[in-house]
Amino acid sequence: MDNDSSELTPHCALLTFVDIDATSEGGFGGAIANFGVASVHNSTFSDSNVLGPGGGIVNVGTLDVKNCRFSTNFTDNGGGIASSGKLTVENSIFAPLNSARSFAGGGLFVSGDSASVKNSAFSQNVAPRGGGIANFAELELINSTVSDNRAFQNNFGSPGQGGGIFNSGSLTIINSSVSGNEASQGGGIFNLGPLTLSNSFISDNTAEVGGGIYNQGTLFTLGDTIVTGNTPDNIAP
Repeated sequence: MDNDSSELTPHCALLTFVDIDATSEGGFGGAIANFGVASVHNSTFSDSNVLGPGGGIVNVGTLDVKNCRFSTNFTDNGGGIASSGKLTVENSIFAPLNSARSFAGGGLFVSGDSASVKNSAFSQNVAPRGGGIANFAELELINSTVSDNRAFQNNFGSPGQGGGIFNSGSLTIINSSVSGNEASQGGGIFNLGPLTLSNSFISDNTAEVGGGIYNQGTLFTLGDTIVTGNTPDNIAP
């Protein structure tokens, strides 16, 4: 289905989108605002500039995303996707240069309902909190990579937190890597909630404090999780 990328497209029914190539300007969901049940497969969302959440997609309903790419989208939060509904993402790429200008989640912003991300990559995205991903709900990240993202100081002078991931909800990371990310606090992960790491790598991240993980929540490590080679430290405080 072709999408007229110049207009906001609200969807309140069961719909499937395949092979979209979307670019847009506006507010609240650059290309798609989903309030019902929708699937988006084999599609590209790029070069959007949105005043509001979701440079590519806003999800308030139930959304399934597969084999999609989000790149160079600009918004207030959730450069690629902003979701407060139920979200599943598989085999998708959030790279490069998705940006949340004022709040959180350069690639992905999760709030409200739960989200599951599998076999996906987040790279070279930026935001004040969670350059790659910002989670304020329940997120499971499986067989995925979060690399070379950056959290920057916002306009109010607050330090960049969570170069790779900012977590203020419940986050489980399984068989994944968080590497090469940068922030003032928590180069890899800035954690305020329950964080479970299983068979994952947190490496080569950089920050002023908490190079690997800045932890003010509850941290559980399971299996062969390795936190190493981060600057200036692996876990703080």
